[in-house]
Amino acid sequence: MATINDVQILFRRDTLANWQAANPVLAAGEPAYVTDTKDLLAGDGTSDFNALWSALQTADPKARLASGVA
Repeated sequence: MATINDVQILFRRDTLANWQAANPVLAAGEPAYVTDTKDLLAGDGTSDFNALWSALQTADPKARLASGVA
């Protein structure tokens, strides 16, 4: 019989000001949640947080929806 284990997945999360101050490079696919704006970003393994945030803010909203970034 299969055993079912409780699993909890936690995203890295913080305010925008704290993310921008720390400016970490997120691993490829690593999620980052911005608690005060309610935005969710995913790292690419090379870009720092501020570059990812800038790209998110300048992206066309329709393109964001199509790519699943919205």
